[in-house]
Amino acid sequence: MLEKGFLGPIGDDLPSLIPLLFALLIFFGTFSFSFGVFNEKNTSFDADLAVLGISRILKGTSYITGISDFLQKCASINITKVKYRAGITNFFTAPQNYNAPLPDGQGYSLDPLPRSFSIGFFKNSNGEIFECTNLSRAETGAVQNEADEFFSGRPILVKIFPLVVEDERVVKPMHLVVVAWKN
Repeated sequence: MLEKGFLGPIGDDLPSLIPLLFALLIFFGTFSFSFGVFNEKNTSFDADLAVLGISRILKGTSYITGISDFLQKCASINITKVKYRAGITNFFTAPQNYNAPLPDGQGYSLDPLPRSFSIGFFKNSNGEIFECTNLSRAETGAVQNEADEFFSGRPILVKIFPLVVEDERVVKPMHLVVVAWKN
């Protein structure tokens, strides 16, 4: 004989399964969101480590004996996780040599972010430029010509380190500037 209201073993438990399924949905949704945030931070951290690796190799002991020393260090960099452009500049120690006046006309802007990619790099007495990059010449030209458009909305990482460069037996205070971004 069949009793009224009996839905079977699962049917009787259905009202108690709905909150359980809802709780599992919230748990796994939160877990997926947390994993996505963790993965994003981990990727950013990897880019930071790559830039620090580039700068550690190029900076060495913070004393660059000449262009051959710098180019030898540049050739030993094997980083493909990020695109980068690095070089030695005296922009921060001699800003008057660069055309970067402040908006009010007083002094010079030492903010590296707006001009970090197109900043001028140091040329030694023989005219050789202290620059290191993993970009091709075509990529470098395209990015330099349209730097504002290229970098808009793209996170760039700029690191600046003090060092000295020997040029014609004169030791000059300079800075190593490393600009990097994800492909």
